[in-house]
Amino acid sequence: MRAATHMLLPANVLVRRADEFTVSGEVLGRAAAGQGYGRIATAMGRSAWTVRSWVRRVGGRAGQLRSGLAEWIVALDPDRP
Repeated sequence: MRAATHMLLPANVLVRRADEFTVSGEVLGRAAAGQGYGRIATAMGRSAWTVRSWVRRVGGRAGQLRSGLAEWIVALDPDRP
C-alpha cells in the first residue's frame, strides 16, 4: 500500500495564473496589431513585465502552437481545405 497526501488549495494561491484567457488573448491580439508593451499594459491593467513575458513566451512557441492548432482543426473537421 502506498501512502499519499492530498491537499486542496484555494484558487487565489495560484496568483501567477490568475488571469483568464480573455485577458491574455486580448494582450496577444493587441501585440499582433503592433501595440507596444507599455500601451498594452496600461490598457489591460497589467505590468509591462507581464505583458512582455506573455508575448515573448507565445512568440517562442509559435511553431508548436501552429502545429497543435492545425492538428486540432483537422480532428474537428477532416474535410476542411
